[in-house]
Amino acid sequence: MRFILIALTFLIHSKIMANDLYSTNNHNGKSCDYLSIELKKLFRKNTKNPILFFVHGRGKHPEKGLDYLPEFEQRYGLDILMFHWDSWINAVSRPEQNAIDAASRLAHCFEEIQEFKDEYPSLFKKRPVHFMAHSMGNIVFKSLIENHQFEAKKFLFESVTLNASDVPYDEHKKWIEKIKLAPNIYITFNSNDAVLIGSKFIDYKDGDFFSGRRLGRSNTSQIDRRELAKNAYYLDFSQLTFGGHQHFLDDGKNSKAPLTSIFQDIFHGAQSFQAEFSRNSKNGILEFTKKK
Repeated sequence: MRFILIALTFLIHSKIMANDLYSTNNHNGKSCDYLSIELKKLFRKNTKNPILFFVHGRGKHPEKGLDYLPEFEQRYGLDILMFHWDSWINAVSRPEQNAIDAASRLAHCFEEIQEFKDEYPSLFKKRPVHFMAHSMGNIVFKSLIENHQFEAKKFLFESVTLNASDVPYDEHKKWIEKIKLAPNIYITFNSNDAVLIGSKFIDYKDGDFFSGRRLGRSNTSQIDRRELAKNAYYLDFSQLTFGGHQHFLDDGKNSKAPLTSIFQDIFHGAQSFQAEFSRNSKNGILEFTKKK
């Protein structure tokens, strides 16, 4: 009887301790309760790679993310910890409530990172930590900002990147301007984003005809400066990628192509984006164009 009770306790505890963290060296997942251990492993590595805390988008994860993480790390010289949430229902549904529900777990992960930084502040002087939310992963992050009390001491991350955000454009300024986690906030978008075009079709299928355009599929020519968050850089990739969505890997194998150069600058602290192609500034937005 005692054995049965112990087994039941273990099973319940396992359910509570969700497998939130994955990496190229950890395909089984761990709770964020063990995040300090994972960070210690990364800092023991004889490398100066920046660390990226990454929230994946919609899809059959964690397998999908684990498939591209090695290329992601190698391309930018990063060590990545991926936050996993239940991101798949079927091909024609948006698991939005799952994303919202995952926000409390993401907040717990942030708390663990903060505790680690408080205990080992000197480690972060040479190994900055960045944050990126991709596609529907931005719903998880948006819910955290809007619904969970977490205030970083100084800055938790070197940068926050909201990549191809599958969240509403309308009134995004309200929650973006509440982000106090990093000195540099980047919002990437592509007016031709094929995945986010498909996202709108899901809205129509679900009878939601008034959700408006997605933040990651903005159009510079239609944006009013007053709609923009004052604390963020807006990066228009429309002319650098045709229907691209996973912008950090959209350049294929070309490690010197424009998009890769921009993300390289973000992850390695070069705010000037000194890449070998032209860019224009419109309405407070950096509109990147291919060099002629």
